[in-house]
Amino acid sequence: METDKTLSLKPLPKTAARRRDSLLRTVQMVTVDRTATHGDAEDEMPRVAMVWNGLLKNKLSTPLTAFDVAALMVGLKMVRATANPLHVDNWDDGSGYSSIGAGLAAAASDPVTG
Repeated sequence: METDKTLSLKPLPKTAARRRDSLLRTVQMVTVDRTATHGDAEDEMPRVAMVWNGLLKNKLSTPLTAFDVAALMVGLKMVRATANPLHVDNWDDGSGYSSIGAGLAAAASDPVTG
C-alpha cells in the first residue's frame, strides 16, 4: 500500500495557488470521482486499446497500447484546450490523463508489481 504524501497547503502566491488547485481537482477526479464511475483508469486503458485496435485494425501498422491510449487522450484534451482555452476542465482532464500514463509507466518499471 502506498503512503499518503500529503501536499502542503501553506499560503502560496496567487498564480501558484491556481496551479495547486488545478492539480488537487485532478487528484480528486482521477483517484475518486472517475474511479467510482468508471473503475480504475489504469485497468481501463488496456481495454480501450483493445477496442481501438479492433476499430482501426486495417489502419495501424502496430497495435496501440495502454500508453498510447493515455497519450492520445492527453492529445484530445489539448486540442479541446486549444479550441477553448478558458474551459478549465480541458486542462484538468489533460493533467488527469497524464497522471494515468505516469501511473502505467511507474507500474511497468516497478520490478515488484510491474
